[in-house]
Parts: sequence; C-alpha cells; structure tokens
Amino acid sequence: MVTRQKNIYRCSALFKYEKTIKKVIKFFKFSRELKQAKVCAGLILENTNLLFDPDIIVPVPSHPIEEIKRGFSHMNYLTWLISKKTDIPFYPIIGRKLFPIFGRNQKNKDKKHRANNNKKYYIKKNSPDIKGKNILLLDDVMTTGLTMNSCADVLLENGASKVHGVCIGLTPL
Repeated sequence: MVTRQKNIYRCSALFKYEKTIKKVIKFFKFSRELKQAKVCAGLILENTNLLFDPDIIVPVPSHPIEEIKRGFSHMNYLTWLISKKTDIPFYPIIGRKLFPIFGRNQKNKDKKHRANNNKKYYIKKNSPDIKGKNILLLDDVMTTGLTMNSCADVLLENGASKVHGVCIGLTPL
C-alpha cells in the first residue's frame, strides 16, 4: 500500500492592516514610494520562518487594469526584492483573468461575493514546472483569505508540494 503525502497549504498574516502598516502599504502601492517596498520586504523577512525551505516565491497578482493604473506591479516588485535578499527565485506564474472588468475590486465586497473569486486565477503558459516545489506565496493585504486560498489551490492543483502564504496586513473584520 502506497501512502501519498497530502499537499500542504498554510497562511500567515503578519500584522493588522491599520495605522502604520496601512500607511506603508498604501504609500508603496498607490504612490509608488519604493522605499516603503523595502520596509515591507524587511517586515516579511523578519517575521516569516523560511525553514520550510521554499524553492520559489510567487506573488499574488493584482487585476491587470489596477496594475496599468498604478503603472507597475507592486507585488512583483516586492517579491523581486525578497528574492534578491534570499536568493530564492521568484516567478510571477499566476495569472489573473481580465474579466469581469467592473466589480473587480475585492475591498468593497462581502464574503459571499468574494467567494465567486475561485475561477479568476490560472498558471501562465510557459511557466516553470512547479511539481514537487515548496512555494512561498506573497500578498500585501488579506481580508477574508479567499484570494490567497484561490491562488494556493491553483498552485497545488498544478503539482506544488507545499504552499506557505504570507501577507503583510490582515484587514480587521
């Protein structure tokens, strides 16, 4: 009899998304203050246990239109900074579907409407193979955890062994 180890997913939120943390993330994300990205990277590295030995780091993608409005992918930049400091490669392999264009922001939706989120994410074509890999999945803010869960599901469905999700701020409900 062969016993197969079940894929593992866990998620950690480092701080409440309020006061100083909220300001730091907003300045980085919306005002493109890249010094704040270094603060965010430092907070993640100081407060995340990397003993599970991640093979790659993967950012949770923003909606493509939000990235165009901001002029950059804040999560790709943040993940690149962490990759540079840890020598763990980063791959932005998760894609986010463009449609629906309207109603894409999650921040104004309740949990029921956020739950319809699960088919938005996919692994991009020509991505490196993730079978058997331990993945550090990064996001800036988590409210219900459904986005992070959806991204982790996509990674696990495509063969990842372990996914450890980390977000900087948890929105108080």
